[in-house]
Amino acid sequence: MKAETYKSNQIVGNHILNLLTEIYKVIISDVPLEQLPSDVTVSQLRVLLALHTSGSNRMRELAVTVGVVASTATGIVDALVKKGLVSREHDLKDRRQIICSLSPKGDKLTSMLWSWGETRIKKQLDILTQNQLSNMLKAVELIWSNISKEKENKN
Repeated sequence: MKAETYKSNQIVGNHILNLLTEIYKVIISDVPLEQLPSDVTVSQLRVLLALHTSGSNRMRELAVTVGVVASTATGIVDALVKKGLVSREHDLKDRRQIICSLSPKGDKLTSMLWSWGETRIKKQLDILTQNQLSNMLKAVELIWSNISKEKENKN
């Protein structure tokens, strides 16, 4: 790849990342806070949403998913268990392993948040033309393909 092309790709890539960050900030700032328990931290919310998207998970895998060490994940989960948002139990096959999952209360909360976010994004997608949607789909599919390949190469 030529140096000019690389630099141009870098500039465009950085611009895309900046725009995605701004989109994320706007969406997050519009979260219906009145429906969130006032004592749920951002880290706890990340764990709740990770469990929502991936389902029940071992503590170690959950820690990797949210980008923290296992002991930090344990502390976060402890707090969520006390709040009645997460349940945990020992793996029947290996009692040393802890399986975390959303409680009914946690599932209700994360489902509401997820649905709210999807609705927010869908409103923006509805504004796009068919051609714009098609281009966006191609780009997202390419990103997903690259991420999937990276994931395969790690395993």
